[in-house]
Amino acid sequence: MIMPWSDSGMPHEEPIYSDSDEYSEKEVYFVTSIPGLNDWAKEGNLFEDHNFPIPIDRESCIVKIYNKIDLKPNQIIDVIGFIFLNPINLSSTNDTEISTHNPPLVPRLHTVKIIDLTKPTITNASIIISKAQNIRSDLHIIFTELLFGDTLVADYLICYLLSSIYGRTSDGLSLGRFSINVSNLPESKLNIFLKEFYNIIRLLVRKSHFLEVTANNLNRAPLVPKLDYEHNRLTNGELQLNNNTYLIINEPSLDINTLTTTGAENYKCLCNLILHQEIAYNCTYHPVKLKTDIPVLIFSDIKSRISASIYL
Repeated sequence: MIMPWSDSGMPHEEPIYSDSDEYSEKEVYFVTSIPGLNDWAKEGNLFEDHNFPIPIDRESCIVKIYNKIDLKPNQIIDVIGFIFLNPINLSSTNDTEISTHNPPLVPRLHTVKIIDLTKPTITNASIIISKAQNIRSDLHIIFTELLFGDTLVADYLICYLLSSIYGRTSDGLSLGRFSINVSNLPESKLNIFLKEFYNIIRLLVRKSHFLEVTANNLNRAPLVPKLDYEHNRLTNGELQLNNNTYLIINEPSLDINTLTTTGAENYKCLCNLILHQEIAYNCTYHPVKLKTDIPVLIFSDIKSRISASIYL
């Protein structure tokens, strides 16, 4: 996943020349593994931990691009190129390079080709469509059993899994947005239920993330990324998710009166994500608003403080 980065080049690196009359600056990006990618969708684990949006993600590298290309934050790409795995010799590295890459130095990947994977490819689409009715019926049975026999919530849950933003109006309305708030679950079974429910969701979707929303958690650290001007990079945030990541929220009891400044900003960000499918990255002097497509499902003891499309 793309994250903005800055790099002036290293002493041991040699420029690549071509006969083309077109010239452009080398672009440098910090790339991490896809946040929230579930185990069955992963292909391996290559690199060390470094500034991940979600701490469990374990891959990262710095990608250097020599052809002009327009990449955006959180875009999903495949990169083909030449990789340099050995840590940089710090004795030949200037202070800026050391501070920018500390904690640990990560591999460099010099690109030859980039493939955009933002829109996932559906394999065997014709077979899936021909079996759609049976697939829906099986899912409905599973969700009904999982949701203590509630067939209505099972219907809405299927709609939630199928929802996606397909357009936006001039006044900021996201068409296709569909978030659900489910409450009044049996208290004695709630903890076990949420764990088992999320395990089922992880088997059905490629990307998902479980977020505990309490006053303490919201007050702890910013959920949105922040631009670090000193090191000229974007620090992580737990809501730094790419499109089609299913966000499951557990909101056992949220007292907004106990929120600190950080907590209030996080609460505002969650509300904005659900209502407008938009996240404002913190650039200190001004926010940078990025459009998102992140379906949100909220479980709460009473009606959630965060407004959803449907309350059940």
